[in-house]
Formats: sequence, structure tokens, C-alpha cells
Amino acid sequence: MNKPFPEFSVTQGTTLTNADLKGKITFINFWFAACAPCVAEFGGLNELYDKLKDNKDVKFLSFTFESPEKVAEFAEKYKMPYKAISVEESECRRLNFNAGFPANIILDRDGVVRFFKIGGSVDKAEASRVIVAEVYSKIMAML
Repeated sequence: MNKPFPEFSVTQGTTLTNADLKGKITFINFWFAACAPCVAEFGGLNELYDKLKDNKDVKFLSFTFESPEKVAEFAEKYKMPYKAISVEESECRRLNFNAGFPANIILDRDGVVRFFKIGGSVDKAEASRVIVAEVYSKIMAML
């Protein structure tokens, strides 16, 4: 908490770096397919994204170490409206401070970590409730 998010550069179609996050409140989710709490959050993440997608001051990112093929499979299966970025497992773990999964982070407009939560419920309703209630309110308070 209260430290800059690690420097990164990923290319999937276009290149995304820390510089692209400056000036935005950024929500970042880390997940992988075999993580039951990660999967349980998908409904809440979809709802959170829908609430924020039209706000130009908010950026929504999702990182995973799953293959692009697995990402596409999960995006279809769970109707993910946001792009999940596939990176090497070591890079995914570096970016979430090697803290575990799921990980949810909110960065302020300067790229400083202001919210950091690891783990979650395997109950889909509870996981969604926490994402929507807790994360959404934190983001709105930062706007």
C-alpha cells in the first residue's frame, strides 16, 4: 500500500505501460483458471466493469498467466466484457507483489497503490457482493 505500482510493459495488439495509467483511477484484477475464488469473482467483476466502463477517469485491467487460448475460453464462458492480459506467470506474480490470487488493486491517478486485497470467497454471490460493494465504493471515493 501507498507505493507505486511496479513498472511494466505488455504488448497484446497494442502496448500498455504504466504511463498509460497516469491520470486515471485504475482497477487491476489478477486471476488464474484453477483458482476457485478468482472464478467466483467473475460475476462481480463483470458488474463492476459495467458500472465503470463509461467513466473516462477509470481504467480496468485484468492480468493472468493463463495462455491467450485459455483467456479466450474463459472470456466466452464467463462473458467477460473486459480484456484479460496474458503475461508470464513470473510477471503476473511480480505485478501482484507475489501476494497470491485473486488479487485486486486500485491505483490512484499517480499510479500509487491505494487499495490491495488478496483472496476471496468461493461463494459466487458473496464474492460478487464484496467486489461490487467494497471496490466500487473505493473507486468512487477516489474520483
